[in-house]
Amino acid sequence: MGNDTTTGSFTQGPNEVKAKPPDPVEYKKVADEQDNLKRPYQIPSTYTKDTFDVLGGISECPLIVFINSRSGGQQGSELTLAFNKSLGRAQVFDLSTSKPRDVLTKMWANFDAAEAAGDHAARVYQKRLRILVAGGDGTIAWVMGTLKSLDLTPVPPIAMMPMGTGNDLARTFGWGPGFDADWIKSHKSMFQTLKRIATSKLEHLDCWRLTLSLPRAELLGKLPYSLQRLPSDPASAEATMASGMFWNYFSVGLDAQAAHGFHSLREKKPWLTAGRLTNQAWYSIFSCNTGWFCCTKPLTSRVRNLKVQYLDSLTWVDIAVESHVKALVVLNLQSYAGGRNLWGKDDAPCFAQKAVKLPTYNDKMLEVVGLTSGLHTGMVMATKGSLLHARRICQVSALRMDLQAQYLRSDGIPSHAYLQVDGEPWVQDVPSTRDSQYITVEISHCGTSQVLRNVAGLHATRQAGDSPDVVVAVQDPRDVLREQTLKMQPLVVTAEPVVGMDMIANAEAVTDSPAHMQASLGHSTTSALTLGTEATTNVAMAGSSTITSFSSTMR
Repeated sequence: MGNDTTTGSFTQGPNEVKAKPPDPVEYKKVADEQDNLKRPYQIPSTYTKDTFDVLGGISECPLIVFINSRSGGQQGSELTLAFNKSLGRAQVFDLSTSKPRDVLTKMWANFDAAEAAGDHAARVYQKRLRILVAGGDGTIAWVMGTLKSLDLTPVPPIAMMPMGTGNDLARTFGWGPGFDADWIKSHKSMFQTLKRIATSKLEHLDCWRLTLSLPRAELLGKLPYSLQRLPSDPASAEATMASGMFWNYFSVGLDAQAAHGFHSLREKKPWLTAGRLTNQAWYSIFSCNTGWFCCTKPLTSRVRNLKVQYLDSLTWVDIAVESHVKALVVLNLQSYAGGRNLWGKDDAPCFAQKAVKLPTYNDKMLEVVGLTSGLHTGMVMATKGSLLHARRICQVSALRMDLQAQYLRSDGIPSHAYLQVDGEPWVQDVPSTRDSQYITVEISHCGTSQVLRNVAGLHATRQAGDSPDVVVAVQDPRDVLREQTLKMQPLVVTAEPVVGMDMIANAEAVTDSPAHMQASLGHSTTSALTLGTEATTNVAMAGSSTITSFSSTMR
């Protein structure tokens, strides 16, 4: 394993992990339920060895689970309990008490020790190991950052269970927009949940390094957990730099200010932020109060000297930031703030480039966009980028900008800017023009992380009589409704073969009856009608002449 002197600390965890549970008494009750149940009846394994046959062979998909049990209100602790029952407590870790760095360091030491002692299976388990992270984007980024900093060999890939507010990483890789209690409600549903992880596809996600260089150490205030303070001169103990990584986005401006308001509320009054929909509502409230509609200075009063490098070029090119831009967002994923595609879905030219490519999460490029007025931003968020996207600025492989305030505050407080990285906001003090110094922000590519894409769908089930190596994936209800409307055909259930899953399939103890399958399909059809009606209503509203006219103007 390598060291972590330049990759950010990744030891404390994001705010969503450190936040107090909404109801501490109820949280502790549920979290302790399993221990209280089995403690009087336990016998140490030392006294039971050689008394029963142990399942032989090497597991096809060894799995450990990191759970942010304080996400999703009560659901986090219930999820911990469900996985404890399914996998055993030794493979399930509550991130509020077990840090991923400590767990992974010890596991790899155990693997190495076992291999050195002649256990050849240890290396196979290392290669096959997968990690499930249940939490929000910040929790997932925390585990990915830990893996990067530890430099493990081989690197275990990450599956995701969304339990945050936006869940943009989980959305991107097919794990869903939010947690569904049906995934863990029964033996059959838990079997399918685990099988989705086992059959998921390995992919690579670009990782980006964020570096802040400051003229004075006192400008370094409270930073996100992912940024580590560093001295610019190795001979000096004074920290004038900060460095870390991100996978989703970096932004500066009013969107970061709204996020900071929400995070401050969550730290002070966690009972008000106990649910995903509630949190999204709070984000909307703070967005309306941060100056999108009036009484705010343009971003150019803070951001100066924006320079970029295009793909396969080492030349820095100056880019002008338009005066009406109030937030600058640098995107790696095309999912922001709960599935909003700020860049848009076409390859039309942008402000600074005539030729652009359809963006992906592994193309070694970032998309830079601007959000302007409150009306523009509201329309982008409401349509999720389908009818109106953010102001495209450029598509780059590296970026550099300077932060400097154009004026001095009359109250003597240092001028500041709001920044955020992967949903973790902070207030950054910035020098004024009198200092003739800048804070320089630089972003560069720093490799990839291994993630798993769910290819089985979120409604996978099995029919009686099917081969154990066949997963039946029910189509997305909205796609089903669309096909029913256009073709007037009956509901279609498609079978997708899965290879190499004999051991996992044999573990299933429940077989669906035809009657149960019929009820399941009926529920899917009902869901399709509901979702399809909402989608049709939204499209009809978004297709009005007023919005269309506004869309063409803003583009």
